[in-house]
This record gives sequence, C-alpha cells and structure tokens, in this order.
Amino acid sequence: MDYDDLTVAELKDLLRAASLPVSGKKAELIVRLTEAGDDSPAEEAAEADLDEAIDDVDADIDEAVDSDDLDEDLDDDFEGDDIFEDEWDDFHTARQKPVLDDETKELLNLRASQKKKQPKFRRQEWFRYKRLSRTGWKKPRGDDSSQRKNRRYRSPIVRIGYGKVA
Repeated sequence: MDYDDLTVAELKDLLRAASLPVSGKKAELIVRLTEAGDDSPAEEAAEADLDEAIDDVDADIDEAVDSDDLDEDLDDDFEGDDIFEDEWDDFHTARQKPVLDDETKELLNLRASQKKKQPKFRRQEWFRYKRLSRTGWKKPRGDDSSQRKNRRYRSPIVRIGYGKVA
C-alpha cells in the first residue's frame, strides 16, 4: 500500500488499528506500517487461530444454555413470579370522588366557614423556634407573658367563646 499519500492522522489511525506505537514523524510512521505490513501474514494466522478458539468457546456455551437442566433450575428460582404479577395488578386503583347530596355540601361549607373564623391557637413565640411551631397549644404561664396579658400583635389564648356552632 502507498502510505505517502495518506495524512498523519490517517497513518495514526492505521497504527492504532494494528496496535502499534503512534508517536513520531510521518516518515517513522510509514516505516512502522511497512514493517508491520511485512509481518502481517504471521499476525493474520495468529488472529485466525484466536477467532477459531473463540468460536469453539461460543459453541460450547450455546450447548450448555440449550440443555434442559439449566431451564429447570431457572423455573425453580422463579416459582413465585405469577404471585408478584397478581399483586402488581392490584397495586393501586384511584378511588372515585363521592357524589354528595345538597345537604352534605351545605354542612361541609358550614364547617369550612366556622374553621375560617376560629383563630389559629399557637404557642407563645411559635415564630421564633421551629420546634414550637410544630407542637400544639400550651398555655402561657409566665408572669411577664405578653400573650397571657392579651397584648396587641400576639395570637389569642384559648378561652370560652371560641367554640363552633353545634
């Protein structure tokens, strides 16, 4: 083959394909390729032997896979497979929204309006500490408590009169 017409990049690609060193000038690359080209019949014979060995191993593997012993072992491993498929089918079904009559709708609206009027009873300084905002109501017992004294800009205390209409 005439390597003089090829570029350095093409020569390096050929060297990589032949698993030869890639570094050097263009003249050195051409010398390496020509030397490798002279040795190529021996390399081709070695590659052919390697390909035959690989084909033999592949044939042995195919015979082992085709045997019935392997299929029986696989069936034993996956006995409960049909049970899993049944559970998967019943995994989740969305429930339909109930159809409400007019009386129930009115009662739900009344509940929402009562809840909206009732203040959120929160602990003293619930805004300062996250753990206090997560807990429920606790009566302020301090003598200097602004919430206990019912000062402005504090949340209301639980007292009689905040109940909802029965």
